Amino acid sequence: VYAGGNIVVLGTIKGQVHAGVGGNKKAIISAFNLQPEILQIAEIVTIAPDDGVKPSYPELAKIKDDIIVVEPYLPKKYI
Repeated sequence: VYAGGNIVVLGTIKGQVHAGVGGNKKAIISAFNLQPEILQIAEIVTIAPDDGVKPSYPELAKIKDDIIVVEPYLPKKYI
């Protein structure tokens, strides 16, 4: 999946996902089940950890201090 802005999936993300195509560092990626092999926002790329942990809650990926961070999705925080 590739998008110039945000990517919001009401399900599972797997494979490769790239938000912020064209350099949009404010883009986010969120999903009920965030399991991509490769996750990219703007030109910053990360790969999934090999820890096998699959949270049972929605998650959100964003850029913070020029790195991608993944945190629980808290709807009231982003509205």
